[in-house]
Amino acid sequence: MLLQLLQDNLNKSLIAHAVKEVEALRYLLSQIKNVSIDLKRDLNDEEVVSCIRRQVKQLQESVILFKQQNRDDLVGGYSSQIDIYLRYLPKELGDEELTQEIKKLLGAKKQNANFNPKQFIGTAVSSLKDRASPQRIVSVVNNLIQ
Repeated sequence: MLLQLLQDNLNKSLIAHAVKEVEALRYLLSQIKNVSIDLKRDLNDEEVVSCIRRQVKQLQESVILFKQQNRDDLVGGYSSQIDIYLRYLPKELGDEELTQEIKKLLGAKKQNANFNPKQFIGTAVSSLKDRASPQRIVSVVNNLIQ
């Protein structure tokens, strides 16, 4: 469904002659297609979201490096690509909501005598990864555990 939305929006952008959006969506769709070929099957929406997150992360890292090198011309282009990709990601939980969700998960686990913080981080990331970035989840879990 998300893949179809991306393709439909690519067609609309082509008709509207939105060059930057066309370039960004074509690149994203090619990356999704590459993953699909590697897995030898069509991707579901969760896997497509994972591909989009991966591209956003790569672009954000590039923007940081370009800012360090004073390449403002490239920062603008990559930032606009990030904005386009973020439209297709589900809305992330706010800090308070994320903390509450992790506290719910942590409540039962912390009482256990065999509580393993690293294992809990893995559990929290796997259960909340579609609603918040793994880096934010790990940060909140580390703050709550200590």
